Amino acid sequence: MLAACLSDKEPSSAPPNFQVVAGDGQVTITWSEDPSLTYWVFSAAADSITPDNYKNFPQARVLWPVHSPLVYTGLTNGTTYAFTMNATNKGSGAGPAAPSIAVKPRPNGTSWTPGTAAGSADLRAVTYAGGYLAVGLGGAFYTSADGKTWTAGTSGTGAALYDINYNGATLTAVGESGVVLTSSDAKTWTAGSVGSSVKLNSVTFAGAQFVAVGDGGAIFTSTDAKAWTARTSGTTQNLAKVIYDGTAFRVAGAAGTLLSSTDAVTWTVQTSNTTADLRDLAFNGTTYLVVGAAGTMLTSSDGTAWTVATAVTQQDLNTVVAGSQFVVAGAAGTLLYGAPGGWTVTSAGSTATVYDLVRAGAAIVAVGAAGSNASSI
Repeated sequence: MLAACLSDKEPSSAPPNFQVVAGDGQVTITWSEDPSLTYWVFSAAADSITPDNYKNFPQARVLWPVHSPLVYTGLTNGTTYAFTMNATNKGSGAGPAAPSIAVKPRPNGTSWTPGTAAGSADLRAVTYAGGYLAVGLGGAFYTSADGKTWTAGTSGTGAALYDINYNGATLTAVGESGVVLTSSDAKTWTAGSVGSSVKLNSVTFAGAQFVAVGDGGAIFTSTDAKAWTARTSGTTQNLAKVIYDGTAFRVAGAAGTLLSSTDAVTWTVQTSNTTADLRDLAFNGTTYLVVGAAGTMLTSSDGTAWTVATAVTQQDLNTVVAGSQFVVAGAAGTLLYGAPGGWTVTSAGSTATVYDLVRAGAAIVAVGAAGSNASSI
């Protein structure tokens, strides 16, 4: 009986190392967790709260049981939220609460921190697979847990790699001379080819198939990233990027080239209303944005009719990601965030050209020339 009573005694101290880090429409809450305790997190739109008064404020919420780290979503950017937490012990009363912490979620991509250089080769692409993975010229391959500190890996090739994709099970990298690399663990890579010496610039996965695009209008599809079938694209222009927007594959390329396909087999050449080289495209659920050379931007609400937007920079724009706002990056470290008609022009933290961005949860990571990289968390 005495042992049972002691086991039900409420915790004598607040959860240690309680921290709250603001993200894009969310926060990440961490603490040093004791697996024998049950943790409760309280929040509200306020400057300060306690477990006793949090209900007196707007947007009051309590979550339990929770574990560290806790990603707390559904928050409004620009609104101040206060958080606190306590713990119980096998049904006991609550122990002391951690000091209230107030933070203000904000769209990520607004402020950037340069990371440690990942070698000296240009990094041309980055993806996220539980950690960050970047590839580049000369077969460069780097991994990072936080997007700031990078460790060199071995890709098994000296060929330039221009894109990397993760479909939840397989990593696929593509590059010069038709090279295709696959891996299930980011350690051991299997070298393959699309069966052509064409330079491959981008690869994606959707609908149980891989799609790779490259120079000269090249498009290839595969169900396993090993055996590839060439498709007719309807253009001989170099193709820079392929994405899947949830309903269709979309491709951007040189001389204003835009293609679309619902099955990756039959492709439609679209009218882009520009002859500028197009480098990347993204869709935020309501608006498509294409970016390219000399600050070119195209917008569309339906992915069919395209409007050339007023340029806000003359720098080449290489990459774009979508979220609560678009984030665009390119030559000379140029970085833009916002939406068509309302852009802020800033820098990724250096003058190095940014070649690719990846959004992972509350973070965006950029990679670029000479191993440069930066993160916005």
